Formats: sequence, structure tokens, C-alpha cells
Amino acid sequence: MKEAVKEFSEEFPKYGAILQGKIAEKRAVKETNLYFGVNPGCKLTSQDYMEVMINLGFTEAAANNLYPEIMKASRKLAKLGDGKRSILVN
Repeated sequence: MKEAVKEFSEEFPKYGAILQGKIAEKRAVKETNLYFGVNPGCKLTSQDYMEVMINLGFTEAAANNLYPEIMKASRKLAKLGDGKRSILVN
């Protein structure tokens, strides 16, 4: 994708600058929700969850405190039996 944008910008500098500005604007919007999920038959380890939370800006202590509660809520949703589990961390 980056190569295509670069090529476009070289061929059409005026429109390339506009496109790159739009891309920069979209990247500046921060995600406020954290979604955990896996493909069927795959599992994430607790370390995977912790790493994601830390990469999103949670301190290690906050991630350690949140993880057990997130998993409790996820397990409760699994017991509902709809096959889908979603946890929203805001």
C-alpha cells in the first residue's frame, strides 16, 4: 500500500499531497476501544493479552489488574452460548 501511495504521489504530486494528508488525519484518530478476539480453534495466552494492553498504553500494573476481570467477563459471555464473546474496555 505504501508503495502505491508513493508511486501515486510521484505521478500526481498535488493529489498525492492531498492523499497523504488524508491518510495522516485518519491515523491521528485514536482507537478508544480494546477488542480481544481469535480465529476459531486458536487461543491467546495471558501474556498475549497483557502485551496488547501494555502496547495500548496501560501500565503493567493496570494490565495485571484488568486481565482477571476481563477474563471473568469473557467467560460469563461464553456461558451464554451464542458463540461470540466481546469485551469493551473504554
